[in-house]
Amino acid sequence: MCKHQHIMSQITFALLKPDLAANPLRVKSVLDLATRNGLSIAAQKSVFWSRTDAEDFYKQHRNRFFYRRLVEYTSSGPMIAILLSGNNSIIKWRNLMGPTKTFQTIFSHSNSLRGEFGLTDTRNSTHGSDSEEAVAEESKILFGKSLEQILNEKPGDKPFNFGDLAELQYWDAFYTTGTSDSIEWFSSFGSIKDYILPSIEKVLLETESTHSVVLDIGCGVSAMGPHIANSLRTSADVYCIDFTLEALQKLRRNIDNNTPFCELTNCFLIKSDVTKNLPFEPSNVCAILDKGCIDSIIRQDGGHQKAVDCISYNLQLLYTDGIFIQVSDEAPDARLDVLNHAIERSQLRCDLTCQQILNSDNNRPLYVYKIKKLCKT
Repeated sequence: MCKHQHIMSQITFALLKPDLAANPLRVKSVLDLATRNGLSIAAQKSVFWSRTDAEDFYKQHRNRFFYRRLVEYTSSGPMIAILLSGNNSIIKWRNLMGPTKTFQTIFSHSNSLRGEFGLTDTRNSTHGSDSEEAVAEESKILFGKSLEQILNEKPGDKPFNFGDLAELQYWDAFYTTGTSDSIEWFSSFGSIKDYILPSIEKVLLETESTHSVVLDIGCGVSAMGPHIANSLRTSADVYCIDFTLEALQKLRRNIDNNTPFCELTNCFLIKSDVTKNLPFEPSNVCAILDKGCIDSIIRQDGGHQKAVDCISYNLQLLYTDGIFIQVSDEAPDARLDVLNHAIERSQLRCDLTCQQILNSDNNRPLYVYKIKKLCKT
């Protein structure tokens, strides 16, 4: 009995809900935060609830006004169930999550997980057990076994390893596990269009070319490229590039099934590695958009140098006066070092600027970095 209580006191149950679990960059930041606060992963499992599963898990809320929204939300996509071990893990994880009411938490606990990633009081990104009894009950529902059985066997899922983001197999699996046909990293097109479209249009007007090209690198299933192709007033071909065929197939379905995307004649999908051997000659691209690609690369093992090499390579593809636009949630004190090293590596003379904007999707800061290629040194 004492042994059972000891184990229970060291374990808590955590659940990363669909909007958070769908973004590997955010999953990584959450797990890093848990580790820095003395929690370690004892078990982990990817789950995709049916509506019945969600109804069973939240049955205590069946008569509450938010019950239907909660069930629909948690059965809308894959989630990640985690057992965390550590001293006072139940309290510690709940403190990291922050209060349930997101709209208040954004102001009162802005550095908490719900303050950072929560969208509404229902779509609040995370769950954590509030007692030892809840840990045992909720773990059994999600893992299908008792807590003791889970802890005494090897986990079915490999712990999340951010090095996997360099592997094609990881992304193929990611895009075939029920992920939405459209995921927008960091922000929607509507939130950033006023900060990127004028710069792209300006380059297209200034570039004397019979074939103007715009690239969306590491596009995944984002509709950013199609939105740009549909919004440009100046003639240009937009190429959405990713090395994952599964992502491009989902993006193709999204384009074909949505008006006005289905009528586009200037948007193309290319399967290719964006870090090398793209099917474009140097000095033949007008603009390159990166929204999430470098953020994925930089968090891999050896990511700083990989990101430098990727950006440097892409800068070589630009025309003189062409522009590389990067949208990230990483502030200048962390990102400018990578961008400046990439410019040095390219041996090009470039103009680097940064603008902080407000992401209207969630009222969080975003940073738009722009590198304008001037000429060789």
